[in-house]
Amino acid sequence: MAIISPLTFFRFAADHSGLLERLYEKRSRITETELREEVLACRKETDPAPQRVINQLEELGIIEPSPEATAAYEMRRPVAQLLAYLLHEYRLTSVEVIQAYLSDLQKLGVGLEKAVADKDGAG
Repeated sequence: MAIISPLTFFRFAADHSGLLERLYEKRSRITETELREEVLACRKETDPAPQRVINQLEELGIIEPSPEATAAYEMRRPVAQLLAYLLHEYRLTSVEVIQAYLSDLQKLGVGLEKAVADKDGAG
């Protein structure tokens, strides 16, 4: 495999983040037909032809032909690990998660205030 420019890789990833996330969520072998359908589902007007996007996925080392099947692909392990890290970090800082943390902190604060008030009343 040729050396891949990080700039080219991350520019492609930024332009096709929705597609990469969908491919990551599959977490299994994907047929050529399914891959084409995913590319079409995520396609923007400015994107190159679907086959060009598929070729770029291969050229950039994002997917590779599956050794266990004909006309099927798998996301390469390093790419899947990178996406797992990025998606996990994103989910940890989503608005919903932060709101849940704040709600828990508020409940704990109320509990502490009650405990202090009960202690002041008893002492």
